[in-house]
Amino acid sequence: MPGPFVIPAVSKGKAAWLQARPSDDGAPHGEMHLYSLAEGQDRVISPDALLPFAFWGQKLLWFERNPPGQGEHKGYLVMTNATTGEREVPPQPLASIWNVGNLAAREYLVVWGDPGSVWLWRPGESESTLIYRAGLGDHVDFPRIAGDLITWRGTQAHWAADLRSGSVARITQGPGDRYMNGNALLISEPVGPIKSNKEWSRKPASS
Repeated sequence: MPGPFVIPAVSKGKAAWLQARPSDDGAPHGEMHLYSLAEGQDRVISPDALLPFAFWGQKLLWFERNPPGQGEHKGYLVMTNATTGEREVPPQPLASIWNVGNLAAREYLVVWGDPGSVWLWRPGESESTLIYRAGLGDHVDFPRIAGDLITWRGTQAHWAADLRSGSVARITQGPGDRYMNGNALLISEPVGPIKSNKEWSRKPASS
């Protein structure tokens, strides 16, 4: 199958990915695929989907692209039953979100980040909750969930919010990465100075 494939995800025997195509506005969009690992069956569940997307239990959340010139925003959130492939009505307030750069979900929690803040919603609650707003010059990218911890990447470092205490803390001194497995959180950081791309490009080739 031809690419490119954007951010594939796997959950409960299903895989999903966005098969991107060129865009005039620079936003990756294309076919949203839902694949059964047990049956080896691939279904295109949307011809014109946008990033981001995420599995939420037995559901798949993603953004459907509005046709050019239609709708106030580029897209809107939709939900599909990952077992049947049939669309379902997303609960409020998820159906109302639109300015979303990243999305993460567990069965008990949905988290999303817009350019400068982190929001969460728990099933059964009537509205979403703002848990962090970035300062001037900072941003929010790639939120992830590990038990009661919500983490994300900022401009200079990685951050975490503890849902039990409501506290927010910087968890890296600088660039690094985060890895989640269930409730476990692993943090990695460089231990020496980081070379810029220009410094690497000036390194002479070995003979």
